[in-house]
Amino acid sequence: MDLTLPDFDTKGIDSTVMGPQLADVLDYLLENYHQTVYNRQLAQILKEQEPSLEYADLYLTKIQFLNAKKEGDEINIWFTVWLAKNSSDIKKINLVFRFKGGVSDSQETNELFGDMSKFVQRRE
Repeated sequence: MDLTLPDFDTKGIDSTVMGPQLADVLDYLLENYHQTVYNRQLAQILKEQEPSLEYADLYLTKIQFLNAKKEGDEINIWFTVWLAKNSSDIKKINLVFRFKGGVSDSQETNELFGDMSKFVQRRE
């Protein structure tokens, strides 16, 4: 992630605001979240963030970008996620990716963004 960009707070995926690298990765996520590998990674990240989902079998049916905000070396990205029927009976939940210095505390998040970045670079 490009931490040299000025701070931003945006409700849209805009490469002029958040930089082309992050915008391309977020666009890629929205295009490919339904692929099994990404859907499983996103489900695991949701389980990290919401304890009541820990033992639920999750499948994401829809994902929508809400907001991205950069302050200093911290970037937070919010999505709304819709889930297929699950044992926790949660239909809609927010998913937050948090990065400090370009790295997340969540290993799953780092792997997801690393994997997506590789595919985005290959497309270019």
